[in-house]
Amino acid sequence: EYESARAIAVQRQFPFTLFSDIALLTSHRLMVFRRFFTKVSMDDINYVDFDDVRIQQGYFTSSITVKCANGRIFGIDKLITDQALNLYRHCQD
Repeated sequence: EYESARAIAVQRQFPFTLFSDIALLTSHRLMVFRRFFTKVSMDDINYVDFDDVRIQQGYFTSSITVKCANGRIFGIDKLITDQALNLYRHCQD
């Protein structure tokens, strides 16, 4: 119960997609998992490092960009819009 999931956003799957990204927001951090074939990488961002969170809505998909206090920028594209909006709202809280 120390760290529980708040929101999740997954990448919309198109027939030609070779990768699959997932953003998981917990009570203390945002984790972005990127998969390309069998390789998985993860970015872990604590709430205290958040400087700015932005969302860009498209017709079928949305993108979320997180700017950290140290200047690093993390982005995840082609997210399902409803899930991305929910994740964005929780980030704003």
